[in-house]
Amino acid sequence: ANSAESGTTVLIREGTYREPLAPARSGSSERPIVFRNYEGETATITGVDAPAIQIIGKQWIVVDGLTVTDTTGWARLQDASHNVIQRMTFLRARAEGTTGGLKIVRSTFNRILDNRLEDGNDNLLLQDSSNGNLIVNNVLTTARHTLLVIKCSSFNVVRENFLVNANQKGMEIFDCGGGSDAPRIYDTTRRNVVERNVFVITRGSSRVYMYNAIQHGGQYTIVRRNA
Repeated sequence: ANSAESGTTVLIREGTYREPLAPARSGSSERPIVFRNYEGETATITGVDAPAIQIIGKQWIVVDGLTVTDTTGWARLQDASHNVIQRMTFLRARAEGTTGGLKIVRSTFNRILDNRLEDGNDNLLLQDSSNGNLIVNNVLTTARHTLLVIKCSSFNVVRENFLVNANQKGMEIFDCGGGSDAPRIYDTTRRNVVERNVFVITRGSSRVYMYNAIQHGGQYTIVRRNA
C-alpha cells in the first residue's frame, strides 16, 4: 500500500491481516491502483482498532474481493473520489455510532458494488456532501441502527440492493442537524434516487416515525419500483 503507484495491481494472498489497508497514493482514470484477493483465495482483515480500509484524500483506488471482519469500522472514504469498493464481505463492525460500518464523508463519484455488509451500526453511510455516488447490488443485513443512510448528500443512486434489518430501520434520508462529526446544514439532501431495491424486514414501528423501511426527510427524492 505504501509503494503502489498509478497502474499497480496488488494481489493479496490468503491469510489474516491485522492492519489497515491505507493506500499512500492515488491512481488515475486510465491507471487505477487495484487491491484484490488472489484468485480463489480468501484474504481477511480483522482485529483492527480503526476503519480497516482507509481511503483518505485519494482517487481512483479499487478494493476488490477482500473480507473484513471484527474491526472497529469496516471502511472510511473521506475527501475521496472515483474509488470503487466491490465484491467485499464486511462482517461485525464493533463501533457504535457512524464509525461502525462503511462511512463515506465529503466524497464524490464513488461506486459501492456487489458487497455484503452484515452486523454493523450504520452499515453504509453517506454524509456531508458525499454526492454522485452509486450504490448497486449490495446485500445489507442486520444493523444496530440503520442499514443505509444518506445524510446531507445529494445526487446519489441506490439501486437493486437487498435490505434486511429486524433490529431497526432499513434506510434513512435526511439533513444534518449537527453532532460530533457532522455539520448543521439543512435543505442539502436533494435529488437522490432509490429504485428497484428489496426491503424484506424492518422492525415493527412503535411510533409513526420509528423503524420504517425508509425514514425520509430529504428533498426532491425519487423513490420508485422498490419492493
